[in-house]
This record gives sequence, structure tokens and C-alpha cells, in this order.
Amino acid sequence: MTTQKTIDDFFAQPNIAIAGVSRDSKKFGNMNNDELNTALKMEIINYRNTDELTLDLKRLLMEVVWLETPKKRYKHIPDNVKILCEADAFIAACKHCIHFNPERSDNAYAYVVQIVWNSFYGTIKKHAVEMGLITTRKTYET
Repeated sequence: MTTQKTIDDFFAQPNIAIAGVSRDSKKFGNMNNDELNTALKMEIINYRNTDELTLDLKRLLMEVVWLETPKKRYKHIPDNVKILCEADAFIAACKHCIHFNPERSDNAYAYVVQIVWNSFYGTIKKHAVEMGLITTRKTYET
């Protein structure tokens, strides 16, 4: 007997935290990238049609943010800045995911990842001075 997977299959009981999403709830443990992409695309299309940001879409966007956070390129970033990065990325993803056009692309996941990455980059750049990072280019005399 085959059962069709739905978004509800991937969401256990809600564990309320930021926007109704908790990192500890492990809601997407069985979801691969193709399923995440399909779910994102479906929820973004629903968001475009109804102009309502659903709890499921918030959860999916937060999952994309949390998939970006542990990457090696952020290992030198302090935890307090990572938290700011996550918050800014979630807000940016909620704000800009409505601009995804399913007629032009099938990959909603890549679209949202790009939004998240740009948000992380902007937040890290904004807080670079307090982290002690060099933000100016070195000029060499000839």
C-alpha cells in the first residue's frame, strides 16, 4: 500500500519558537532536496495566489536557513552574528520568496538559497568590524 507524502507528513506537532518553528523539532528529517524543492514551490505558488504567508511556508523557509548555517564557510563567524544572520535571512526569505516565478524556473530551493546567502553575506559584512575582519582591499604600489 503506497501513501502519498504531504507537507503534513513532514511536520510533527508544532514546537513554537521563531515564527512557529523550532530547530529541535526535526520536522524535515526525512525530506530530501527534491521534496524540499517541490514543497517550497507548492507553498510559494499558494503564497502568490492568496497573498498569505502560511505556517508551512515559514517552516520551509526556516529549514532552508538552518541548512545554510552549519556550512564550513561560516565557521569563523561568532554565534551571536550567526543568530543575526539567521534572523535577517529568515526575514529576507519571507519578504522576497513571493517574487519566485514558477514559469521561469522549477527550482524554488535554489532561489531561496540565493536569498539566504545574500542575506548572510550582508549581515556578516555589516558586523565585520566587530568580528575583526579586514573589509578593505589591499593596494599595492608599483
